[in-house]
Amino acid sequence: MASLTQSHYIVPIGCSCINQFQLNFKFGQSSYDSQLFDWNIITPHSTIEIFKSKGLTFVNSLNDLSLHSECILKSERLPGFYWWHMNQFVQGNIHYSSIKDFEPYFDSFKNKHQHQVEKFFRMNPNNITFLWSNLQPNLKSACQSFFDQFTLTSSRYHMMKDAIAESFKGAKTIFLVRPELVETDILVNDDVMKFDLPYSEEFKGDENLFSSVWDRYNLGK
Repeated sequence: MASLTQSHYIVPIGCSCINQFQLNFKFGQSSYDSQLFDWNIITPHSTIEIFKSKGLTFVNSLNDLSLHSECILKSERLPGFYWWHMNQFVQGNIHYSSIKDFEPYFDSFKNKHQHQVEKFFRMNPNNITFLWSNLQPNLKSACQSFFDQFTLTSSRYHMMKDAIAESFKGAKTIFLVRPELVETDILVNDDVMKFDLPYSEEFKGDENLFSSVWDRYNLGK
């Protein structure tokens, strides 16, 4: 989802859906446009791979889908990208426990996401602020088996910025991080903000959680 403010798009690129909820709180649901990273769980590795390949890795991953757990898809071609809430994609919002249950929807699923890739990489970098965070309070409980992969190391930070610049030179990126999920040497950078949040089963965050973000980076209406 990309929220539009003063002809400028704020585009989430991982790790989870708290970014979308916070954008909805600030700008309203009517101000968004469906985008590639919507409502999914994405590790830094996957975000980097998508930008480095200009979406090709993502497109190829659509041909190798498997079930991670009930209603959650993954692909061995793009480790660390998890399509969450897939029960909402199928007719009748039903739950499924086998990849075969999702097979009738493969074609429409692939077509939708191929279109999103094309649209995503056509965006004007001069009108974009990318938004990345590892803040979501329930991320630890929802992703126990690979939670360590959400740490923003110095290497991942620089690799992500370099990969983004290859396709979106001039675009800004903001990183919102937990103090225990970031290497401290990058906390001094102006594009990194630290948030102390307790872990819980909450996934949206308080309605004003990102208010300091909008103020600091002049992203309000």
